[in-house]
Amino acid sequence: MLACTSACMLSWDTSSSQAGLDADRKILGTISGLAGSGLVLTNASGDEVYPEPGATSFEFPIRKGQSYAVTVKSPPRSPVQNCVVANSVGTGDGQDVTNVVVVCTTLGFTVNAEVRDLMGSLALSNGVDTLVVQRDGVQAFPPLRKGQSYAVTIASQPSNQQCTVTGGSGVMDEADVVVPIRCIDSFVEGFDASPVLPSGWKVALITASGSTLWHVSNDGADSAPNCARVSGAATTLDMALVSPAIAIVGENPQVKFRHAYMAEAGYDGAVLEIQVEDGAWVDIEAAGGSFSSAGYTGMITSGFGVRPPLAGRNAWTGNSGGYVTTVANLPPKLAGKKVTLRWRWGNDGSGTAAGSGWRIDNVAVYR
Repeated sequence: MLACTSACMLSWDTSSSQAGLDADRKILGTISGLAGSGLVLTNASGDEVYPEPGATSFEFPIRKGQSYAVTVKSPPRSPVQNCVVANSVGTGDGQDVTNVVVVCTTLGFTVNAEVRDLMGSLALSNGVDTLVVQRDGVQAFPPLRKGQSYAVTIASQPSNQQCTVTGGSGVMDEADVVVPIRCIDSFVEGFDASPVLPSGWKVALITASGSTLWHVSNDGADSAPNCARVSGAATTLDMALVSPAIAIVGENPQVKFRHAYMAEAGYDGAVLEIQVEDGAWVDIEAAGGSFSSAGYTGMITSGFGVRPPLAGRNAWTGNSGGYVTTVANLPPKLAGKKVTLRWRWGNDGSGTAAGSGWRIDNVAVYR
């Protein structure tokens, strides 16, 4: 009986001791210099941790006899950092592991190219660095340190598109930089290839007397040699310059153009209208569009005696003082549809100023 009791006690002691040795322990690692976000550390077990900027420690679970290998799965960004793990490999001995150290050093901050509406392959340069972009989104050049200059330019354009850089140069501070790049399709018209209206463009005579028409002119173009122009008339004139039908492919289409106008304020003026597929012509704002720059400047009066063609409508009226850049957001939900745009000028037959009219140049559609 005593022998049995002794044997049983011996067996229980062994089991209790083994349970203590196999109890869960931790890798209690330390971090120094972490300033960027996005650091991911992983262990051989497949566990991951995501230390925030400024973190000084991290933990992984580990059991006795279990191998560990702590590595950097993703380095920090903003700023870009390089993180090195010391004492990263070992085997659990039943105690907490406390000698794993992660040291991060800052490499710099990134210049990010934010590309929109790209259809093809675009090459960008920033000094000696080149970035080939083949899809919309944000892609980064190699990091730069604070105080270094950057200058993002187009190295080569995609076929049938023209991309432009906004705010592409500067000096790095302690933050990443985003450089917007917008690409337009082949629908770009500067009216420079011919002394007559380009193929697909036409003039719409709405209600008019006299012989003044929209035409290509080398008088007063924004970019040489030509622009499209209509001159004000001493008789009632309601005349539109009409684009070809344009297929919309994206969700945020825009039209951008340069124009200069001189019109009797409140009586004469100009508007932008849109036709979706074979629908009715509608003012760009009434159709659900909006202006993001250089929109309408005033209301056309209902008139006294002679009723202006654009009476009761918001329009460009008065004097623009030279060329201005208008950007109009087209109505939403146009992807897969065709739209036609027309630039409509209207003056009444009373008191039309000498030299009045409208010039249009450098039309671009962001589809």
